[in-house]
Amino acid sequence: MRLVDNWKKSARFATNWFHGAQLAVAGSWAVLPPDLKAYLPPKVMIAVAAFLGLGGIIARAVDQGGPKTGDTP
Repeated sequence: MRLVDNWKKSARFATNWFHGAQLAVAGSWAVLPPDLKAYLPPKVMIAVAAFLGLGGIIARAVDQGGPKTGDTP
C-alpha cells in the first residue's frame, strides 16, 4: 500500500467529503434518542447513507486536480 502523491491535500478530495459526511450522518443516527428517530423512517437513513457512499465512489473516479505530468512537488 502506498499513499497518493498529493496526500497532504487529501482534505480537499471530494471522496473524503462524501465519506466524512456519511460517517457523520451514521454517527448522528446512532446517538439520537428513539423519540427523535421516530420522526424519520429508517429508509431515509439508508437512502442518505447510500447516496453519500455512491457519491464517494463516483468522486473517486473523477479527476480531482492532482499533480500533472511535469509538476514539481
